[in-house]
Amino acid sequence: MFGAEGGDRMLRAARAHREHVEAIAEASAPGWPLVADLLANARRRIAEGRQDDAVARLYRAIEATAQVALRERHDIADTGAVPLDALPEDLRARCATRAEAGTVKLGLQDAYALLRGRGDPAGERFFTLGLATEQSPLSARNQSILAHGFQPVGAKVTDALWQAALALSELAEDTLPVFPVLDPSS
Repeated sequence: MFGAEGGDRMLRAARAHREHVEAIAEASAPGWPLVADLLANARRRIAEGRQDDAVARLYRAIEATAQVALRERHDIADTGAVPLDALPEDLRARCATRAEAGTVKLGLQDAYALLRGRGDPAGERFFTLGLATEQSPLSARNQSILAHGFQPVGAKVTDALWQAALALSELAEDTLPVFPVLDPSS
């Protein structure tokens, strides 16, 4: 039915998929395989024309990118409990009023501000891409029915967030997992 070459290709793809899922399942904390998986999931939602769903996943991938970068490159294990003394002075001053027991929870914007303050390229890219502004595509996500509003997300916003998520994660689209599409008639 598939021929030897086709069967080998399917077997290699199945092994790659299994390894990808195992890497996510076995990780003690979210890592780059999960970011890639979120991006691949968003790509599938885009293909289905489900912009709001895609943007929700892209937002989470952008947030996870900061969290993974902080953990792996800056030894900050959890953005939900960042020691105040780990923050650059300007961010520490901004966050001090909401600190509890010497730690603070960082949202997406503050996580990228911390990366920037530590000289991490992802932090600088976040600001260069204009994601810290009121007009950024992240703001459109906040107005989505899947977040805090009732405005549907359009393709322009989705595409802008897609490009931003790829740039921030430094993952190439062709390296993202592609799972087979099952034929519902079989």
